[in-house]
Amino acid sequence: MTVVKKTTKQLQDAAKKKHLKADTKSKTTKRTGAGRPKIVTEALLGAVIERMCEGESLINICRDPSMPSRGTVLNYAMMRRDADQDWVQRFSAAYEIAKQIRAESYAEEIVDIADSSSAEETGKARLQIDARKWLASKLISQYSDKSRHEITGAEGGAIKTEQSVIFYIPK
Repeated sequence: MTVVKKTTKQLQDAAKKKHLKADTKSKTTKRTGAGRPKIVTEALLGAVIERMCEGESLINICRDPSMPSRGTVLNYAMMRRDADQDWVQRFSAAYEIAKQIRAESYAEEIVDIADSSSAEETGKARLQIDARKWLASKLISQYSDKSRHEITGAEGGAIKTEQSVIFYIPK
């Protein structure tokens, strides 16, 4: 909160111009209109996507008071089918792509950390690498330690199995 000493006339003028609450007794002004944006627009969510693609985490982006809250961004990201507006559906798809790009940037950071660390910084570098590997594996399955294999038969159908018994009679 910013506190500035002003005269009564200055307080009233400032209150009219900048939506400030004038406190004439203490000769100060308090900002009441500051905070997160009340209306989420396509451009604002586009800025979130752009910052995510640069490798910034959603938590850090949403700490910025000019950005919507994390919950708001996640709500828009989950509004796929129910959205009336086309840009909300595009945002949802772009959010998924931004998560993949972020995972790719973590993979690149892992190489940079490993290449630039010295023998004295091995413990710190290992911790940084492990944290990025873990997060990248959660963002996209390509970096996961778990692998999933599905075996199907001809044309995606069931696998055909046959059993036969052969008797061998020694001579």
